[in-house]
Amino acid sequence: MLTNKAIIVESKKVLLMVFQTILKKVQQLPQNTQVFLGTSIILGVSAIPFLNSGDEKKGHSLFSQERPEVIDEEIDRKRREYIESKRSKVN
Repeated sequence: MLTNKAIIVESKKVLLMVFQTILKKVQQLPQNTQVFLGTSIILGVSAIPFLNSGDEKKGHSLFSQERPEVIDEEIDRKRREYIESKRSKVN
């Protein structure tokens, strides 16, 4: 029976063989096609964070301009405490 470490080593070997086979096939293509393929792969990989964002909390996305909800709640709480302290001083 194979251990987890042996399975990982075997899967890495298989993955390496697959990448080598793909690389050999790509090298047989014309240079324009190689450039197009490489550019497409780079653009596709760079788009993963945007496609993965899905249902995120306010302020937690990659390029969010909003503050997270926890910070907004803390600011509101402090504002209420300040207003209450001012009211209690007046009364």
